[in-house]
Amino acid sequence: MTDARGAEPCYRHPDRPTWVLCQRCGNPLCGKCQVPAAVGVQCAECVQREKSWQKEVHGATRRAQGKPARPNRLRQLVSRPQGVTLTIIGLTVIVSLLGFFSSGIFGLFAFQADYAVVQPWRLVTAALLHGGILHLALNMLALWMLGPALEERFGKLPFVTMYVVMAVAGNVAVPWLGSSSVVIGASGAVFGLFGVYLGVQRMVGRIDPQLLIIVGINLVYGFFVSGIAWQAHIGGLIAGFIIGFGTVWFARNRRERIKAPAWAAIGIAAVIIGVLWILWVLL
Repeated sequence: MTDARGAEPCYRHPDRPTWVLCQRCGNPLCGKCQVPAAVGVQCAECVQREKSWQKEVHGATRRAQGKPARPNRLRQLVSRPQGVTLTIIGLTVIVSLLGFFSSGIFGLFAFQADYAVVQPWRLVTAALLHGGILHLALNMLALWMLGPALEERFGKLPFVTMYVVMAVAGNVAVPWLGSSSVVIGASGAVFGLFGVYLGVQRMVGRIDPQLLIIVGINLVYGFFVSGIAWQAHIGGLIAGFIIGFGTVWFARNRRERIKAPAWAAIGIAAVIIGVLWILWVLL
């Protein structure tokens, strides 16, 4: 039998005598109410007050530094090593799902040469739409497999620019190669990622045969299956190869990487050139 003389009842469980006190407020604590702290134990209320105080101090410090009290979640996501890739995947999934149920989204974002001249955003937004779950899943799986390594090697802004340029090139190639089809899907941009790998490997002197086989099989598959814009695959692949080859060539010969403003200018120029190219094809 335990001797409880000198013990106090737990502040939450009066039927439980204890000799242990909260290090902050002095409340008697039974074993169930003890929360380990840096020194000794504390009660749940003191732990909660400490967390609230730390949160308030952290917010005040960030405000004094001119920063938002709460970190921007999108910024946190993008700042991760594969953050841009994940952001593109997330945005594509959301827009594609909306497009499945809304003809308005489809009509506003899908690429068609006649409309793209006066609505140039279609050159990019068509890559956010897909024709079905399987189409979406395969493209996003390929983006997840190929994107993070390129994002890490080249940087976040360059990777975004590459993706935009290759999406534009894929869509522009469709009317250029004689098709008037409405185009949706990220396949052109995904083939562009393959092209970047091939361009980089060509510049460093060795192309992986397995990569060539994968690209070749997927390229040929598009020729024999109806409903696939193989023209976009070719356009994206060529653009990606030029980007990969050119970026490494520039870094070798200039002893520096392409600066961020130049990448932004490249992305804007790609859209402008795409519109002018379509206009020339239509005329």
